[in-house]
Order: sequence, then structure tokens, then C-alpha cells
Amino acid sequence: MSIKAPELDLIIFAGMMGSGKSTVAMRLAKRLNWDFIDLDGAIEVEIGSSIASYVSKFGEEPFRNLEARTLERVLIKGGPLVLALGGGTLISTQSQELIRQQESLVIWLDVDLDVILGRLMKDTEREIDRRPFLSKDDLYNSLKERLLQRRTGYQLCSHIRLECSTLSVDEIVDKALNAALKSERLAGLGSGDR
Repeated sequence: MSIKAPELDLIIFAGMMGSGKSTVAMRLAKRLNWDFIDLDGAIEVEIGSSIASYVSKFGEEPFRNLEARTLERVLIKGGPLVLALGGGTLISTQSQELIRQQESLVIWLDVDLDVILGRLMKDTEREIDRRPFLSKDDLYNSLKERLLQRRTGYQLCSHIRLECSTLSVDEIVDKALNAALKSERLAGLGSGDR
């Protein structure tokens, strides 16, 4: 008698701000006909304001605690779900533990800092102001410092690292879907019932 692995119905995207997590996750969810949640968006709905405003008022540590609680609530709801984490979610050991406890596929979208910088420079001033952990005065070094702080969390929690600096959104979605299909545990994928 063989033991069947539990079906996987949760795909999580991690990576730096500007790596494309939300865009890729939303497109993959649409392709799979699964729910999509952007963790930063869920937090902003919960607090009724921007994350930047919350961090400015309360600081980063209270924000990370709030983020972990929101993540836990999202994960309790279950799937099928494609979840885009915040860029710094995996700094928190509490969030790391929540992610590692899941029957999930965690995909790290790894993008060169120069590419991220280019994407952020295309953002309006207002959009950059919504990113509370960046220094507008020295954007490149601010990004570099954040990546150094976050890389370990990405490495610890991710099953797959996709180097996607030169890939289009559709190419990244295709690679993520292929990785999910290879996991062979993904709920209903390839069987035509989703």
C-alpha cells in the first residue's frame, strides 16, 4: 500500500519589492482559476491605511508582527490560493515558520538590483513613497541593504529560485506553472478539473 502525498493547493511568491510577485501571482492564479491574495493589500485593508503610514506611525517591528498575524489568517483560510508575500515578510522568523509549516510551493523571484531599480524608477513619486523601507535619496544602496537583510529568509523558505531579470511576466508564469506541475502534488493541475 502506497502513501499518497497531500495535494498541494498553495503557491507562494517571495522576493524583493519590484520583483513582480504580485503581477506574476495574479496571472498564475487567473490561469489556474485559483484565488489570489497580495499580502500587502490584505494588510492595508485590515488597517485601513497604507503600510507606509502604519510603519511611519508605529515602526517596523509592530508592522512585522501585524504582517505575521495577517499571514496566519490568510493561510488558515486555505486554498487553492496563489499568495504574493511582501518583500520583507520573510525577515520575520515567525513568518518564516508559518510558511515552512505549509504544504506549499514557495517560489523566490530573484531579480538583479539594477532591474529592480529600473522598475522602481518608472514608478511615480507617490508609488515610491508607499514603500516605507526605501530611502529615496539613495535608492540603489537602500535596495542593496534590504536585499542583504532579506536574502537569507528567501533562501530558507523557498523551494525554487527563479532568476527572472530578463524574463517577461508570461515567461515567469510559465516557469512557475511548470515547477508546480513537476511537484506532482498540486491539487488538480493537469487533470482538467480546475
